[in-house]
Amino acid sequence: MLHNKEQGFSIIELMTVMVIISLLAAITISTFINVRYRSYDAEAKSNIRNAVDAAQTYYTGNNGMYTDMDAVALADIFHGITFKNGSVSTDNDVYISNVTATTFIVTCRSQSGETFIASANGRITSLSF
Repeated sequence: MLHNKEQGFSIIELMTVMVIISLLAAITISTFINVRYRSYDAEAKSNIRNAVDAAQTYYTGNNGMYTDMDAVALADIFHGITFKNGSVSTDNDVYISNVTATTFIVTCRSQSGETFIASANGRITSLSF
């Protein structure tokens, strides 16, 4: 029971506090989601860079040629990434395609849905991010 001099919160005060808490929660959740997507993208970019390093190692070890470079050959050079041949169908795996004696393309899609690509012509590598 309230005494004569004691008062509770008014409905306006309670609603104001709820609105403020809701706004703070919305800001926090959207920030968290953006940070999460950036971390997914960073992982995919790292996988692409490591795949390019593995491909350059393959190139150097095979008399300056990418001929016969595939997922198995790159997996033997760099452990910790899943390499696959063909086009992208799963997230965070590195896909090798268009391999010739002097060129290749590696592609990786992050869990955020962004796709990152690196291509090479001889020792010159181009990253698309």
